[in-house]
Amino acid sequence: MHVEPTRRISHFETAGGSPAVVIPGRLRLVAIFLLFWVSFWTYGGITTIRALRDSLNQGKPEWFLAVWLIGWSAGELMVLGILSYMLAGRETITLRPSQMELRLQIAAWGFSRQYDITKVQNARVSTTAGRNQFPAALAFDYGAKTIRFGREIDEAEAALVLTDLQSTGLLPHST
Repeated sequence: MHVEPTRRISHFETAGGSPAVVIPGRLRLVAIFLLFWVSFWTYGGITTIRALRDSLNQGKPEWFLAVWLIGWSAGELMVLGILSYMLAGRETITLRPSQMELRLQIAAWGFSRQYDITKVQNARVSTTAGRNQFPAALAFDYGAKTIRFGREIDEAEAALVLTDLQSTGLLPHST
């Protein structure tokens, strides 16, 4: 059986005149489970809200239900966030002469971190996750901390992304 090489999911672009690599979120098999799970979780939350409302109307508030709803809300938001990232998320690495910007976003919403590009050292393909971090395929040293990014790609694609970033001349080659 002939096997074709896997295509990249990332792509190189120029964002506002600055070179950038965009890595889209991936729809994974776990999404089916999460959709199933969130359906029942939502039903449980709606049922609990109704029970809490009824207990308040009867003058006998069920405080356990109120506290439980806080945890329920956290679980609901977390799973909806994960599903949203799988469907409409992306990670963008933008290089400018003075900074490197890492941006995670879902549709138009997201957050960015900017790093002084002169202090970015030892950019490399990474195969391990750091403490309290998601596994990521790329990393660099920034002072006494290792910054990891490229969550949705594997090592082979990470090497291509690193080559793209270093070919701009803005990101120094590792020593």
